[in-house]
Amino acid sequence: MQALSSFKSGNISMDDFNIAKDKAFGIVPILQNGDEHQFLLIQHHAGHWGFPKGHADPGETDVQAACREFEEETGITRFTLLGDASFSEQYPFTRGSKKFNKTVIYYPAFVQSAIVNCQPEEIKDYDWLPYDLAIARLTFDGARRVLTEVQQYLKKGRHDLPRS
Repeated sequence: MQALSSFKSGNISMDDFNIAKDKAFGIVPILQNGDEHQFLLIQHHAGHWGFPKGHADPGETDVQAACREFEEETGITRFTLLGDASFSEQYPFTRGSKKFNKTVIYYPAFVQSAIVNCQPEEIKDYDWLPYDLAIARLTFDGARRVLTEVQQYLKKGRHDLPRS
């Protein structure tokens, strides 16, 4: 009913009904470095900095997709997810003439090694950075919000139930 009343009042255009939904899943990689956490950021070939992510294959769960994409893009296979924690971002984008609303769900994970073997078809560059530098490097506000939420989660010590 909300959409119908918004449509009648002119708040929604016909274009809003032609927007496809897209969903992806990723990992926010965390390296414990003494008392400090460092976060792995990747640079996509388009130039923007963010976290490893991708789409689910048929039959995969959200978590399976996030883990597979992370392993494929970074070569990192030894990591531990932080309980059931997840954080998400949403943003619109256009591919050709088609409009999309994308939701990306991220799962924070501690990694056991800083060694990264980037998938060259997907990743241009990478960097392990402490929170302040990672926030400055991230290209989009949604990713900065996710990192801020992960940092707050870590500070509150809510990561005592890791899962592999």
